[in-house]
Amino acid sequence: MFGPLSRLLPSLPSLRSFPSLPPLPALPARRNRDSRRWWVRRGRAHIEVRGLHRIDAEALVSDLETALRKVAGVDWAAVNAVLGRVVVDLAGGDVPIEALVATIDAVEDRHQMSDERFLERPEHPGDVEPLQRQLIMLGADLAGLSVSVAGKIARSARLPLEIAALVPLVEHTPRLRSQVESLLGWTSAEMSLALVNALAQGLAQGPIGLIIDAAHRMALVGEVQARRRVWKEREAELCSGRQRCAPIHLPPRPASLPRGPVERYGDHAGLVGLAAGGTAFAATGDLRQTAAFLAASAPKAARLTRECFAAELTRVLGERRVLVVDGDALRRLDRIDTVVIDARVLHTAQFVAGPLVALDGATETEGRLRQRVGVLLEPDAPRVLRRSRVWALGPLAAVAPGVPAAAQTAARRVRRPGSVVLGLTRHGTLQAILAAEPGVSPLAGALLSAARAAGELLIAGNVAGVVRRLSSGRMISSGTRLPAEIRELQAEGRVVALVSAGPGAALAAADCGIGILAADRTPPWGAHVLCGPGLAEACFLLDSIATAATVSRRGVQLAAYGSMTGALLALGGPRASATERAVLGVNGAAGVGLVSGIWSARALARRPAPVVSDTAGF
Repeated sequence: MFGPLSRLLPSLPSLRSFPSLPPLPALPARRNRDSRRWWVRRGRAHIEVRGLHRIDAEALVSDLETALRKVAGVDWAAVNAVLGRVVVDLAGGDVPIEALVATIDAVEDRHQMSDERFLERPEHPGDVEPLQRQLIMLGADLAGLSVSVAGKIARSARLPLEIAALVPLVEHTPRLRSQVESLLGWTSAEMSLALVNALAQGLAQGPIGLIIDAAHRMALVGEVQARRRVWKEREAELCSGRQRCAPIHLPPRPASLPRGPVERYGDHAGLVGLAAGGTAFAATGDLRQTAAFLAASAPKAARLTRECFAAELTRVLGERRVLVVDGDALRRLDRIDTVVIDARVLHTAQFVAGPLVALDGATETEGRLRQRVGVLLEPDAPRVLRRSRVWALGPLAAVAPGVPAAAQTAARRVRRPGSVVLGLTRHGTLQAILAAEPGVSPLAGALLSAARAAGELLIAGNVAGVVRRLSSGRMISSGTRLPAEIRELQAEGRVVALVSAGPGAALAAADCGIGILAADRTPPWGAHVLCGPGLAEACFLLDSIATAATVSRRGVQLAAYGSMTGALLALGGPRASATERAVLGVNGAAGVGLVSGIWSARALARRPAPVVSDTAGF
């Protein structure tokens, strides 16, 4: 639907060609809150606790878990400091939430934490407060729409649209909105702008803008509901054991997140609007004409296109049982230019025969020796000594005590990180040395292909020689060094997506951390998105990166044409209604962008599943 539209629109100059604008000075942030949040279902409670993010919180954590275990009906309690919650298992008992909260209050008092405010961290996927907030804002838009329609029918006096149009200009211009968020905090800024906009548009009797805003808000309601539904379905799986999760302490991002197409357009659209408005005022001295040009510059379509794409993408992921822990990460997909894949996720738990060296005096060819290995190798336990008639396969020390020098040299040749060196004997005589390596996931090839399409591909670690086996590119350090590697990439101006099974610090450091769940491992808390088990959903997410960039560019294009249309309409009629005609172009483009974003996310969902290959496609 939208592919032909984008071909019909003439291409705009690249926004990267515009000069960069200096950042605005940061304003004091008031980002924390006083109200405690919790989620309770199926005999388990997740309750917010103050101070868990502190480096010296170990005494608080131990005291808290001990105190909660003493409450009648509580089986166990474990702190998840990454989410800022304590998980309390009620063993099926009916323990009032008030009793648990009272215990937590007492522990916080003992540790002088009761006066602290709760951090405004990414909102917990189980919380009801985000849904309530979106419903309040949706109700405000619908109430404003009712006021607007009633005012038009009654022909009552209305607020000048020139005043009402200032709110959408602030709400959808990234630099202006960021200053409001710095001042009020993200949630307060969102609520304040939405409610003031609904009131202003209702009093100004501007129904079209409120219809678009209500549709946008409905998309966000669907996003929150999808996150809550997946959390409800998978909470028992994710929090099944008494897993204490320590806080993640990372240095701040070394460079500001690069501005994407929406941000760059928003910056320069505001400047163009100011220039056009100033020129109109100098030529005519008419404030209405000036306000019309300012209203026409609002980049509403650009922001709503990306917002609705991210909201609908969350719903699509929810249908695949993917848990989006931090929805903001999906709004950064259009800026991803580097994908890091932890080599460990490319492997399966089963081992396969790798490099093999036939020793001098071997009685059979290398091909026949590999066949013998295939019969004897235990994929789930490669170190187990296996025998078959005259043949034996196992660790060198078990099959050939006193390993000869030639065998030791061969062992050094085949050894890889993560592999197991084995010896194959016939009648007790060494025939070959080989390395049993972790098998490559059937979707490894699809994952690497999707990563290359999204940006530069880097592999973290070289488990079992994965770089050699998969013909991969540049390798970086893994493990405890990986968070620092991510920060170094960001210092170079890159926007980084990471696919890893954990630990969570590196995933939290990435701009989009895609955590892969495994049945035998603790969930990688710190990830922005939790997928799996398996790589299919990670492939889908990496595929969505290129689509996200295309959607944002399309939103920018629609916003530019909406502004031009609005400016032309403002010039083409009575000055008294110039602003009304100007916002018509802006809202029309925003409506098309809203549908475009949702349509693009749905189109992603219809793509075929990634191709499975026994050789990972290489």
